[in-house]
Amino acid sequence: MGEIREIAEGRVHKRVPAKERALVYIGSESDCMLYHLIEISNGGLSFRYIGEDLLTKGLSELSLLMEDNCYVAALPVETVSDTLLVNSNITIRRRSVRFGELSSMQKSQLNDFIKKNSE
Repeated sequence: MGEIREIAEGRVHKRVPAKERALVYIGSESDCMLYHLIEISNGGLSFRYIGEDLLTKGLSELSLLMEDNCYVAALPVETVSDTLLVNSNITIRRRSVRFGELSSMQKSQLNDFIKKNSE
């Protein structure tokens, strides 16, 4: 029933447009990539990336950064969609993810991140 309600009423959580310096961090210290956050909510987020690399890679967690500080680390995620935004000499894509089960600390940090992002 929850899925039907979500579809009928739209998003469960209001998405907040990201500030310019909000980033998504994927990977380990030795092999990481930073991507521009597009929007975020308590239920998930979307970010943009260049190229096709993430299409073939599974994505199970990510971290959030703002102004060179890690705000929320190791958020479990599941990909909802991955769509083409611009297909020219450089391919630009948008990936949307939903959060998995978050710890109480992650929920608190995520709320702080969203609040800072909307100021």
